[in-house]
Amino acid sequence: MSSYKLIDEPSPSLMSNLIVSPVLILLIGIFGPLLYTPPMFGRYWLPLLWFIANSFFLGSPTRLKEVAIALAGGTAILALFWAPWPNPNYFPYARILISAVLFFTMYMLSNLQSAPFELHEYLKEHER
Repeated sequence: MSSYKLIDEPSPSLMSNLIVSPVLILLIGIFGPLLYTPPMFGRYWLPLLWFIANSFFLGSPTRLKEVAIALAGGTAILALFWAPWPNPNYFPYARILISAVLFFTMYMLSNLQSAPFELHEYLKEHER
């Protein structure tokens, strides 16, 4: 007997035991740099990379949109880093703007990834 497949159902991955809640990634991306700052400006690109990896581990049906949002946010952060600021007094405000772009991007990714994660948790709970 054949069964039906939900369109929004995450497809299982070989690394499905590495799946983390997107809210946890968001909170670590926001509060993690208070405890530890990774080298090479990792506070700006590591959370985005973690969201992309989590999307592929989850088998999210919206993974292409998540990758596009992460790349757009990373590109915006990089453009703000390289922007020629006319006055050195603007640097503190530039850092705030860069953090705002990063937090907005992480919020968008967390919001987009939360529905497939909840479905994954529901299916994992009923597998037992």
